[in-house]
Amino acid sequence: MAYSCAVCGAISQHKRCPAHTSQPRTRGAANQRLRAQALADHGRTCHICGHPITPTEAWHMDHVQPLAQGGTDSRGNLKPAHTRCNLTKGAT
Repeated sequence: MAYSCAVCGAISQHKRCPAHTSQPRTRGAANQRLRAQALADHGRTCHICGHPITPTEAWHMDHVQPLAQGGTDSRGNLKPAHTRCNLTKGAT
């Protein structure tokens, strides 16, 4: 069966062409290091609303380029955001 890639429209035997197949996600201790680095890089500030992220507040790592559009879990593609800000933004 042939599919049209969900990102670029190329015909493939999978739902995404090889160029847009998901990269392995960062998990465990490596993920915790990335989260701490990204939070420090951005001064504990939500990149969406600009308000501080307090130590007791829930927050997300926002992908600047969404994973669905070929983004990765690299440090340069991650920015901290309040949970409420990131969930209302969506993947644009």
